[in-house]
Amino acid sequence: MDFRCMLSHGITISGKILVATDGDPFDSTRQLALWSVVPAEEAAAYRQVEVEIINAGIVERKYSFPRAFVVDYKEDFSNSDGIGQFKLIIKQKKDKLATISIEGGYIGA
Repeated sequence: MDFRCMLSHGITISGKILVATDGDPFDSTRQLALWSVVPAEEAAAYRQVEVEIINAGIVERKYSFPRAFVVDYKEDFSNSDGIGQFKLIIKQKKDKLATISIEGGYIGA
């Protein structure tokens, strides 16, 4: 996954769309797509989101957004290998900006 720089109070996340091949009905990117169409007026539009960037077993950054919502979600299946790509842009609810936390520099599990 590719984590772009913080957007004042949000983050862009992109990666491959991987469908479970072991019969697991849970498809995380499908869940993202469903979240992206929830109207902003509904409570379900806002979720707790934690993003960890791990490199060589070290958590370089951990972002926590207690009341995040989807700004944009796109899927692209034009890859000739048959692997789709997704791009998710989330932001923190404006009245909860002070609750965003950014950690990092500790050893991962």
